[in-house]
Amino acid sequence: MGRMGENRQFTNRKLLIIGFISIAVIIIIVAIFVSTNTEETAIPPSISHENSVEYYTDSYRLPDGRTLLTTTQRIYSQHLTLKEFVFSDTLPNLGTEKTQTPDGERDTIVNKEFDIYFQMKGIHR
Repeated sequence: MGRMGENRQFTNRKLLIIGFISIAVIIIIVAIFVSTNTEETAIPPSISHENSVEYYTDSYRLPDGRTLLTTTQRIYSQHLTLKEFVFSDTLPNLGTEKTQTPDGERDTIVNKEFDIYFQMKGIHR
């Protein structure tokens, strides 16, 4: 009878440990989800291709310091791509500037970046 009581106690310990581990895993998963779900990583809403115009802009730093700017324009009508245009341009190197690290401990030299703005106007009748 003594052994049966020990086995039951051992099983209760196992269940308790499994319960704690399960709770810890759930807490870690929730923490990861909350920390990665910020405005910076938010996924944009689905885009309707019924009748729309989409613009994608990408920039890439070339080895000589210049920036390759590529803009893709897609025109959709009734969920079909009517036309696609790709425009590429090379922007000059703006040089470097001296800034401080985020912790403010040391100065670093970084490449200056272009500010990119988009302006949209509606159709005028």
